[in-house]
Amino acid sequence: MKLSMLVPSAALASLVLGAGVAPVSAQTVPQMTTNSSQETITNAPARPATVKPVSTSPTGPTVPAAAPAAPAPPAEPEAQPRKSAPRFTFGPDLGLYLPTKNLVKDRFGDNWFSLGIGFGQYETAPMAGRIGFNLSFFTNKHNSNTAFLIPIGVQYRKGLTQGKSATPYVGAEGDLVISDIHSATDNVKWGVRTSAGASAFAGVDFGTSARLEVQYRGFTDIAGYDFSGTNLVAGFRF
Repeated sequence: MKLSMLVPSAALASLVLGAGVAPVSAQTVPQMTTNSSQETITNAPARPATVKPVSTSPTGPTVPAAAPAAPAPPAEPEAQPRKSAPRFTFGPDLGLYLPTKNLVKDRFGDNWFSLGIGFGQYETAPMAGRIGFNLSFFTNKHNSNTAFLIPIGVQYRKGLTQGKSATPYVGAEGDLVISDIHSATDNVKWGVRTSAGASAFAGVDFGTSARLEVQYRGFTDIAGYDFSGTNLVAGFRF
């Protein structure tokens, strides 16, 4: 029984060598042993290959998620422009006053000079309105007659729009009027007296440095004269 099993093995070896195939090492060639009851084929143990597990999903292999990006550093606050100190400004409000009553124009002239002295920038009149104060001087001399009026007023001024370069406005004013009237023609020496007055006006602010305004001023009777009239004003701040 042993002889018959060895002959095929020798024949197989000679066939392999004749075909030019490199001989296989003894560790990988199976050895056959037989006994009376059974035949056993023994192979040399091989080192198992290491296979990395790959997770799968119904749509294919699952790729590990990328690590979250680091948060961006907080943005530095923008540098704020440095505010300059408020600049002291002043300037005149120059006006041409035109009385409407013929008696006043005959006695004191029909073209008067008005003056207001302003301090600080013009403030654009807001849409909601603003209360302010006003001080003006009106004077003229014609022949031997002179008139001097000082209205001291509280006024309300309201912007009509909020333009960037020009802002129109309207307003009204109530005045306490200090006056001094002398008329050689009518033999009037009034001296310093007080009376009341009021005005309505409209104008345009040009930024914070210039203003044009039209006023209508009314006065109560002063020494028998009505000094009501129209005042055209151009104001400036330097």
